Amino acid sequence: MAGLIINIASLSAFQAQFNSAVYAASKSFMLLFSEALWLELAPRGVHVLAVCPGRVVTSFFERIGSKPPPQAISAERVISETLQAFGKKQAVLVPGTLATRVQAFAHRVLPRTVVARIAASVSTKILTNDSQRKASSNVTSA
Repeated sequence: MAGLIINIASLSAFQAQFNSAVYAASKSFMLLFSEALWLELAPRGVHVLAVCPGRVVTSFFERIGSKPPPQAISAERVISETLQAFGKKQAVLVPGTLATRVQAFAHRVLPRTVVARIAASVSTKILTNDSQRKASSNVTSA
């Protein structure tokens, strides 16, 4: 093999994201760009993989004053699954739980507008829960 390229996209690459339109669009670009490179560079021995994780346990959640959601996976798991996908010469990897994979590919069986509304509903709930959690911590610390 002449080379390896890993591009990090996101679960957001598969659907519109309420309050994160530019982020989701840039991740969609990365996914499609990676798939095109996978085809174009394969004859030259270069393997390209787009990794599309959902939520990953990082310091991001602490910085925004939140806790990782239950479906968040470790960065180590993302790396492990990425290396396995390389061994299988996959073009796209959605690491994590079955629920995460179902979420990524829901657009194949549901209309995009339905998927967008579901994603908006989930995002709104997450933002509302984080806001409520922050408000209650401010009240208790006052």
